[in-house]
Amino acid sequence: MQKDGTRRGSRVIRTLSIVLSVALVTALLWGSDRITMQGERTIYTVDCEGGTWNGRVCSGKLAPSKRYAFRASQARQEVIYWIRGSTMASGKYPECKVVDRDNWSCKSVGDG
Repeated sequence: MQKDGTRRGSRVIRTLSIVLSVALVTALLWGSDRITMQGERTIYTVDCEGGTWNGRVCSGKLAPSKRYAFRASQARQEVIYWIRGSTMASGKYPECKVVDRDNWSCKSVGDG
């Protein structure tokens, strides 16, 4: 009877370790922006607090700024964008060539 109880306990531990491993890998992928809702991509920006930008160098302190989100639609060949956490309306680039969420290009507003 003790052998059977030991087997059941080791099976539970093994199953629990597999579930925790999958959860950890999923969390790491989600945190790296490889898994997002509906194929979205986020661009994180910074501000230069208490200083000025000299090219790519900030003479002050770098601080988190706006997070721009993009959702590319291969079916509609368009890209929707917005600022995460903002009440401002989103926008759309209608004339795009979308391969997937990471590979797309759009005609700029000034292009004729």
